[in-house]
Amino acid sequence: MTTRRQQIQSNDEPIVVGLDIGYGVVKAVTGRQTVIFPSVWGYAMNLRYQAAEIAAKYPGDEIRDEDGVWWIGEKAQSQLRVGEVRRLRGRTADERAMGHTQRLRLAKVALGKLLLGQQGGTTWDIRLATGLPVDHMPGAGQFKEVLSGRHLVQTDRTNLVANITDVMVMPQPYGTIYRHQLTDRGLLNKNHTADRTGVIDIGTYSIDAALDDDGEFIDSASGSVEAGVFTAQEIIERAYESDHGQKPSYRDVETVLRTGFVRVKGTLEDYSDVRQQAIEPLIAATLNLMNDKWGTAANIDVIYIAGGGASMVAEEIQNIYPQAQLVENSQMSNAQGYFNYAMFTQSEADFEEDEAVYEAPPPPVRNAPVAVAPPPAPDPAPAVVEPESAVQTAVEEPTPAEDDSAEDPSAEEPAPTPPKRRSSSSSSSSSSSSRSRSKKTTSEPSDE
Repeated sequence: MTTRRQQIQSNDEPIVVGLDIGYGVVKAVTGRQTVIFPSVWGYAMNLRYQAAEIAAKYPGDEIRDEDGVWWIGEKAQSQLRVGEVRRLRGRTADERAMGHTQRLRLAKVALGKLLLGQQGGTTWDIRLATGLPVDHMPGAGQFKEVLSGRHLVQTDRTNLVANITDVMVMPQPYGTIYRHQLTDRGLLNKNHTADRTGVIDIGTYSIDAALDDDGEFIDSASGSVEAGVFTAQEIIERAYESDHGQKPSYRDVETVLRTGFVRVKGTLEDYSDVRQQAIEPLIAATLNLMNDKWGTAANIDVIYIAGGGASMVAEEIQNIYPQAQLVENSQMSNAQGYFNYAMFTQSEADFEEDEAVYEAPPPPVRNAPVAVAPPPAPDPAPAVVEPESAVQTAVEEPTPAEDDSAEDPSAEEPAPTPPKRRSSSSSSSSSSSSRSRSKKTTSEPSDE
């Protein structure tokens, strides 16, 4: 599914993308649009009927690479048999050869959907921010290496080169932290006043906890467990197969998790008891991780509940941790935060570049001497009148003294007016703002 606020039309400047490649769902965010699709794939097949109509229904869900032609996301779920659908499942024996390779394929599909319709092999520069489960962060360097560089993106709707010039990798829950600490313009969010912020992120195959102390990542209070929504999915699958003699589709399982009902042979069946039984292990695993990392969380100001499984466990978490809040649109929270952080680093880079180009002018001289005009010359003395018998001599009046202070070279001129392009006060304010921003985000993603 792609939500468009404004179609991307130009590649004059790098595109900033927040990309969350979850085990269950891929989410991508730019300043203009969002993309979300299931993290599943399988080899494409020849359809015997309605091929064009089905392709139009799932635009961008087919990709070609060196390993073949693949159906991705909703098209794979709809058209492939259950056993033909592949998905990410935690760590692999060779993470680089398998896990990260599959993540790259999913990343290329996401970029193809964001740039849907772009053809001709045009190169698009991209700055990408993404995340890994907390306990997988030692592999961030490999992941960054796999994503960086030029990648050919050939889908059923797109043919372009994605030139990923910058990759930022962080612990997944930090996306939710940056969603609240920063705005989508990369500025500090003044409404976020907490100093110690915790996030519990309930995903498909992992549950992650992270603690931020005024911009500092607290490693000892952060971690992951290999659990998640999949435990609930497996319980529902077993119950359905026991009742009806076949495995349910992924959509049917998701429907039970969302509503507690599923349609069987045209009739809705109540699976609410099965659903409640299925989420109990998820609740237990989540609370165990929070207790292990945070104890009673008495010193944590706010706890954000995020991830695709957030709504399933929020009530139980809030009963124990009253400062916990269910994040709005929790499934997209990390991707939005990744985008916010990438915008923040861009604004910091722009500020430093401005500082290098424009130097603040010197402050005006406060006590500069002011030139003062001399006082006017006194009136000339009156002419002396001689007696009538004497010879009267005309007395020539003296010429008044000229005011030549304006041309007096000894008089100091007033101090010059500073350039309007950048004043000393604005430079000081900008520097202060930069320091304030840096204080809140001193924990930077891995740049290995």
